[in-house]
Amino acid sequence: MSTIPSDTMALEDYKLIHCSGKLQAIVFTENGFLLESCHTLINLRPHKNESLYNVLPFLKRFKHFYPNITEGALKQFRGIEFTWKEQFFVLDVSIMRQNSQLICVMEDVSHLLNSDVRKHAISNNNNNVPEPTPSKNGVHPAQAELEQLKKMQQIRQDHFSKVTHDIKLPLTEIIGTTYILQNFVDEDKGQEYLKALSNAARNLDTMLKDLVAFSKSESYKFKIDSRCFGLDQLVNSVIKAFEFKVSQQNVPVRVEFAEKLPRFIKGDPTRLSQIIYNLIDNALKFTPQGEVRLLISMVELIDEKCIIEFKVKDTGIGIPQESLNKIFETYQQVDEERDSKNGFGIGLSIVKQLIELQQGKLDVESQLGFGTTFTFSIPYLIPEHVKVF
Repeated sequence: MSTIPSDTMALEDYKLIHCSGKLQAIVFTENGFLLESCHTLINLRPHKNESLYNVLPFLKRFKHFYPNITEGALKQFRGIEFTWKEQFFVLDVSIMRQNSQLICVMEDVSHLLNSDVRKHAISNNNNNVPEPTPSKNGVHPAQAELEQLKKMQQIRQDHFSKVTHDIKLPLTEIIGTTYILQNFVDEDKGQEYLKALSNAARNLDTMLKDLVAFSKSESYKFKIDSRCFGLDQLVNSVIKAFEFKVSQQNVPVRVEFAEKLPRFIKGDPTRLSQIIYNLIDNALKFTPQGEVRLLISMVELIDEKCIIEFKVKDTGIGIPQESLNKIFETYQQVDEERDSKNGFGIGLSIVKQLIELQQGKLDVESQLGFGTTFTFSIPYLIPEHVKVF
């Protein structure tokens, strides 16, 4: 059996060494976004911003099967005729699920089939088609390849779980120590900073729990709470968490409240903190000079319900227009070589989910070289006897 490739061995090199260039492995999400490919048969690099279903339409044709593929189960499709840039393939396609991801292995069998066999394979492309002849060791190459990829995925998941566990320990100590310090600091300014630190640590703890669950399943649904909180206090607490970074980077974060806003609203303060924190953090990462602004206003008020709009505007490097639809997808980054230093590419994906789970909307506008504006709005309830400020 082939050894599992190390982190230093590219997936493409691994396939070329162990599969004689006749197999291609693709890891993708159920909504058709490419996560990884070895490009052995088909070079998908120029199409990484496109839906995989548009590039490989036969994968879309199988889409209704995907929800029924259980963990580790293998579904196979035979004799798929496909033309790629004037090159003709006949593919045996094997698909399995690993966590929330789908793994597809395509084997080019065109050199084994004549035209009559091809027609027969196409007309009988279902689960009743006999399995292809296994290799000498009794294991079909696609099955062996899927097992190797499954092991690789499990190794990554185990490593991620260990790292998050190691982060969790000092974070718990920070939360506990901050709580104790609040009993010893008498100055109002000190209490203010300790409260901001405590809120930031608890929000980080929530994010970490979400990240662990999210990594195990992209269908993970975040829990949404509902309780009263002060909008201005929450925002000011989030901004204080950036004071050190702002002082080091010399890029100020300015907050502007509209004239009429509810002093208290009812919703999920932790999730709102998480959304604002992620968007401001993202803005600061890509704003080497200038400023970041957070503008808050009420765009609708009906009885005890209101819609609060938030705008996070920066004067940073901006996002290319062709990449705007990509930034909200899981593990996707505009410039992978540059952005890999700034995170995993999941922050904006989580932000989008959190907003939509609260019946909110998220939009983005950007001009390359002139900055980016993220605008999101969320409906909230207004508690009785609450005035506006």
